[in-house]
Amino acid sequence: ETLYAKQYASLYGLDADTDDLSSIQPKLFYNDYNEWFGSRSDAIIHFLTEEPWNENHEKVKSSVINPDGDGTIYGDGLLDGIGMQGHLDDTQNIEQYMIALEKYNAAVPELHITELDIGRTGTDANANYYQAKFYYEFFSRLIEEVKKGVNLTSVTLWGLTDDASWRRDSNPLLFNADLSKKPAFEAMVMAAKGEEFSMTPEKIAVEAKDMLVTFEPFKEDGKTKTVTPQDIGAVSRGSGHQSVITVVNEENHTEDAAIGFSLRVRRNENDASMKMDVSSYIGKTIKITAFVKTQDKKIRMGLDGAESKLLVEEKSLGDWTELSTVCEISEELNSAYLFFETDGNADFYLDDISITCQDTDIIEQEQKEMSLWEKIVKFFENLFHSDK
Repeated sequence: ETLYAKQYASLYGLDADTDDLSSIQPKLFYNDYNEWFGSRSDAIIHFLTEEPWNENHEKVKSSVINPDGDGTIYGDGLLDGIGMQGHLDDTQNIEQYMIALEKYNAAVPELHITELDIGRTGTDANANYYQAKFYYEFFSRLIEEVKKGVNLTSVTLWGLTDDASWRRDSNPLLFNADLSKKPAFEAMVMAAKGEEFSMTPEKIAVEAKDMLVTFEPFKEDGKTKTVTPQDIGAVSRGSGHQSVITVVNEENHTEDAAIGFSLRVRRNENDASMKMDVSSYIGKTIKITAFVKTQDKKIRMGLDGAESKLLVEEKSLGDWTELSTVCEISEELNSAYLFFETDGNADFYLDDISITCQDTDIIEQEQKEMSLWEKIVKFFENLFHSDK
């Protein structure tokens, strides 16, 4: 320890034995993921500033511990600040992040954002625009918070170019593989200069088509082709951990399949799951059906847009479990993703994913013709699912 301390001091032209080293004293930061969620930020603050893990200094005694400390990590002088990871995407709630930032600022003297990257959720010509707009709004809000007194002293981008990012599927950084700057970089500069956001989106028309994905090989132009996760817009979903998504022939639901393929989502953490792009259905009412197999107890299907919305939850059968629902995707969204997750961290498989556009007039007529008893049953079904 003494050797490394002397080497560290020498890097700054100081002598560890004779010089004052207070100017180069390292700071200790607590760094975590998903720290902007309300319940998680409360738990972190309690753990660091209120939980007396070393009450009366009975567990650990050290010269670095404040002798007048209260037994908490912060009170014992073992914490200088909190580092917030920032593995976001361009649809998330910026206000939620800023609320957490202010809570941490009230608890500790200094804050860092330590791992910022903002995933691009769109897949059309406006994907870079919406990512840039989010970068602009996010940094504009950070600047506002600093002006209000938040002691945010560092923001670290989690990488340089998209191709080298751990979230490369979502292109979350400021530079392309050839080091050319993206619109997101220009937007961040606009925010830093206090300029108005001047980029504009393109007007594009997308045709929504019914789809059925079995992951089985198919013939096209006389050639056999295979389905890849990229073909259906399937990517990892998770702000702290990432899953690995591949097409495999280990499990299969498709009836009479020649070989039998499905999509495997391999992960080690609960928050690492999977989502697929359904932005072409924005403004439409669709029926979604999918089959999922996992050893976890519950399976959920939902929609990521301006916020995450649970569409359906089913108990896992231990075999292939059907998830099916009808939902409307708001025309106000910039992008939309269908997500699948479970209540655990076991791998899961997906197969026979079907999306069909629905005639809203027919749906409205069916709802009008629904009997009083059916309406009562439907009411309690929805109430039961919302409680979950």
